[in-house]
Amino acid sequence: MDIFNFSFASPKRWKRVLGVEFGNESLQYVLLNRMIGKYVVENFGKYAFKGVGDPIEGLYTVLPLLFKKHSHLKSAKLIIGLDESVAVVKTDSFPPLQEKELRQTISLAFQKEMGAGEDGNPIVFGYYPMGPDPDNKANTQYLIVGMYEDEINQIIQPFSDQGLIPEKIVVRMMALGNIAALLPGGRNNVPMGILNIGNKKSMLAIFRNGKLDFHREIVMGDEDFTKAIIGTIFHEGKAIQFSLEEAAEFKNKFGYPLGFVDSMSFKGAPLSELGAMMRPVVERLTGEIQRSIGFYADKTKGQAVTSLYLVGKGAKIKHLDQVLNSRVGVPVARLPIPKNVTVAGGKKQKTVFKQKFLDHSISLAVASEMSFTGSLLPDYYRERRLQNMVQKAGLVVGGILAGIALILVAWVYTNKGTLKNKIVHAEKLALAAETSEKKYARAITQNGLLTKEIDDIKMRISQDEDLVQVLRLFSHELPKELLMSTFHYTWEMPKKSTPTPAERRQKKTPEQIEAEQAAMKPIRKVIFEGGTTDPDADVKIAVADFLISLQASGYFERVELTDELMQEGKDAQDTENRIYWFQAEGELRE
Repeated sequence: MDIFNFSFASPKRWKRVLGVEFGNESLQYVLLNRMIGKYVVENFGKYAFKGVGDPIEGLYTVLPLLFKKHSHLKSAKLIIGLDESVAVVKTDSFPPLQEKELRQTISLAFQKEMGAGEDGNPIVFGYYPMGPDPDNKANTQYLIVGMYEDEINQIIQPFSDQGLIPEKIVVRMMALGNIAALLPGGRNNVPMGILNIGNKKSMLAIFRNGKLDFHREIVMGDEDFTKAIIGTIFHEGKAIQFSLEEAAEFKNKFGYPLGFVDSMSFKGAPLSELGAMMRPVVERLTGEIQRSIGFYADKTKGQAVTSLYLVGKGAKIKHLDQVLNSRVGVPVARLPIPKNVTVAGGKKQKTVFKQKFLDHSISLAVASEMSFTGSLLPDYYRERRLQNMVQKAGLVVGGILAGIALILVAWVYTNKGTLKNKIVHAEKLALAAETSEKKYARAITQNGLLTKEIDDIKMRISQDEDLVQVLRLFSHELPKELLMSTFHYTWEMPKKSTPTPAERRQKKTPEQIEAEQAAMKPIRKVIFEGGTTDPDADVKIAVADFLISLQASGYFERVELTDELMQEGKDAQDTENRIYWFQAEGELRE
């Protein structure tokens, strides 16, 4: 199998996403549109912050130009990817805690570390469960990312001035996980690495089971290769020194010179001399990668990284992947364009994207949105985005929909009777209100009552990797005709047969004891219910298709329908009392 050949495999929640990579020197973007069976890059580009001393000032300069030229970008969901250096990134271990307690604990730790008191600059943070703590299995280890809220606000404000509120703000290292999960074996317990070679520094991230397992910053990047090339070369009594433009030309044309003969030169400088000047940089990068991979193997008691993919500006240096492949000890290659990603705009655009893919790979990773809880978006903007949605839809309809939307999130975790009462109650409150403002206020109040319930569920699923994957599968496969109302995750011990007198007298071998203990492993099940209050003639087919898709996913030993109910209204016009409800059960594979 070609380990460097992969495709996007999972449908995403949003159809059109604008992924923006914001750094100190430029803004890069990819507009990704999900279609049936493929992903279409509708637009991509880069704006350098030329003539400005501050990247925030650069945003104010380039965003009006970007949206004036491509106004349709505003119709997509916006996700912003930030450089890791602007945030505090750390790992920490915590015992099982409720969502509220966990957030309070992390907040206090960040306030102490970053010097922000209760009355000082607030901290915005996100966290990412990495699995059990190797040193304390009872704890969960988290990757935590934090920033000062005013720094986040400075980044958001230029976008807000253009009428855009981001859905998420993540660090680029996290976004790389979107791609890691799509690589061959990316969801298996096999470590694989992605090295993002930036301009001044690089980030090595190792993923396992589609989740970040290790990261390390390497303080060297494409600029180090450039500095080596523009150093003075003495040849035949002449001093030769290249400009930055000539250095860029050399990296694209020759890169790390392989397979050259002694007579070959670049603008009068022998390739052998240029190779000698670049060699210390390559050896330093190789050494940093080897030490990081070795440290990871020691940390994980022998887990070996199976492959390494290169992305970013420095990954374009010709032959660099081949050199690292021969020296690092694991297969190394540039990250390829996923098979089912196409580019709109004709042959010319496809050629340009292929040439610049490694530059835009991070933006693509940001745009390929997946379930990640570590967003740095402040609560103020979450509320403002909801208000904008309500205003666009109209206060009457929008207020009701906003309330229903959050209630639907809670459906996964509440019983169907309680849920139905909440839905009916929310609708009655909104419809009975005398003014649009009251309708909106009542809907928002109802949303607030559900927030704690949702947060508790988030904490529960964040500590169970299988549950996260199963919930993601359910959200992807659930037909549009159905709504989920209840989701239970249970563990059951298998029933143990009563031994006969002869079996009790028989002495068991160690192998038999081990086999019996293996057979007594808990059986993991999910029990789920759903339905619709206005079924059409194909609702049962939708349920059947849903169960078939779950069985085909590979997560379950079996999936079966255990109960269903079709309740008709009094007549054809009585849709209020028309209900279809089903219950099903799935047994998870080991």
